[in-house]
Amino acid sequence: MTLPFRRLIQGLLLVTVFPAGVGCAGAAFCPEERARARASVVRISEEWPQRPAADEVSRYVQALGERLGRSAPGKGTVSWRFTVLRDEAPFAFAIGYGYVYVTDGTLAFARTESEFAAVLAHEMGHQLAGHFCRRPKEGLFGSPPPVEAPVGSLSQVIDLGKEQEADRLAVRILGAAGFIPDAMYTVAERLPKSRAYGHGQGDDRRLAALKKVLRGKEVDRTAAPPAEKFRKVKSLVESGR
Repeated sequence: MTLPFRRLIQGLLLVTVFPAGVGCAGAAFCPEERARARASVVRISEEWPQRPAADEVSRYVQALGERLGRSAPGKGTVSWRFTVLRDEAPFAFAIGYGYVYVTDGTLAFARTESEFAAVLAHEMGHQLAGHFCRRPKEGLFGSPPPVEAPVGSLSQVIDLGKEQEADRLAVRILGAAGFIPDAMYTVAERLPKSRAYGHGQGDDRRLAALKKVLRGKEVDRTAAPPAEKFRKVKSLVESGR
């Protein structure tokens, strides 16, 4: 991957990525979504170094994602595939058909396992909400128009309405899986301000919406899974291994 590609992504953690010029309307899985997603997998593998599936960090991320998937709405309807990119910038994205990408930098950025789970759950929310079945230009009612930017051979889409919808689903998934739902807010709050809608106004609206979703929600802290494995893989990443 070239340096300009990496610099373009820097600081954008929660996004949806579409193959340039495609989109559709329908259910969670669209016609030809599988073929488009697999074509994107090939492009991404050519542009990013990746951890092998048997790598300890990769196995942890896949297991965590599958745990979240078992607690997600419509559980069992999506075969989730998580890939870890060898990049120090903290970001994650989904490309459809259950494919989710997350970087080493995201593991380093997350302060707790719940925060890291929140990042994965958010990207899963994009899939579960059917965001790959709407053209990026459509957006959601009442939200600013989506902003598209080229990301190598793909298009990065920043759509405030869809980010909020994915956040709401992520909060549900986190609580059902025994993680702390508030982590969706704390990780989003620490993100660098986005320039997409000017001076971080979109970020402020997103955080305000998250506060409303989380208001009055309680979680059994004793149900939270142990974080020893998270601390171990985070240490591996931070040491450059």
